[in-house]
Amino acid sequence: MMSFEIKEWFNAKELEGMPGVPKLATNITRKAVAEDWVKRQRHGGKGVAYEYHINSLPEETRRAIKGASLSDKPVHTSIVHTVDERLIYAMSFLTPDEQAAAVEIIRIAGIKGLMPTIVSKDKALEALGITVEQQKTLQTLQALPPEKVREILSQYEGKEHNFPVRENDVKKAV
Repeated sequence: MMSFEIKEWFNAKELEGMPGVPKLATNITRKAVAEDWVKRQRHGGKGVAYEYHINSLPEETRRAIKGASLSDKPVHTSIVHTVDERLIYAMSFLTPDEQAAAVEIIRIAGIKGLMPTIVSKDKALEALGITVEQQKTLQTLQALPPEKVREILSQYEGKEHNFPVRENDVKKAV
């Protein structure tokens, strides 16, 4: 049986945009003080920062965190979340090591670096407009010795967009 562990401590930035709390971190902090939420000091940041225990949060916020619906009826909402908000929310469920790894991937390779983990290779290539036939041509070229590839490609130097597009064209050139 698979069990899921729900995070117990949340900082104000992680709670931004969640139901039942103000939209801005500073206002969430004010609400936490006014309602005397259970808190602990967060280490590693600049200044004094706190994390709040899930049981201190408003019921609506706890339910959203746990993924429970607020009612049995489907709720249709017109709330639009920015990509930043969705990314921050998704990252809040990762461990610090996982967060660091994700940030490093984005830093080095940009969003394109995440694509292989989000969509399949075929879907990514399809989105880039690369046909199955072009993929087969590339695979055929990659299977050849480097000197043969140079010889084939030299025939197409200086010609705009006239690279072999069919596997048979490459085989003929070989």
